[in-house]
Amino acid sequence: TMKNTQIEIIANEILNKTKLNTSIPLDIVYLAKQLDFVVGNAKLSDNDDGFILVDRNKRSVLGQDSNKVIGVKACLSVE
Repeated sequence: TMKNTQIEIIANEILNKTKLNTSIPLDIVYLAKQLDFVVGNAKLSDNDDGFILVDRNKRSVLGQDSNKVIGVKACLSVE
């Protein structure tokens, strides 16, 4: 498992790469899109609020024009 210091280093690298500052609240949808994720709503079971899917072996997944998708339960906002 990763140590907290390793996680902090990676998080800071991502923030620097995407030109985001550390203001709170962080616009997580903007961050995800900067990292080439498609973000949208999905019909999910009552037990699930969302999912993250990455398949580096494909160019697209779930009919999206990306191999990185974040789905959020349809009743929740992605904005």
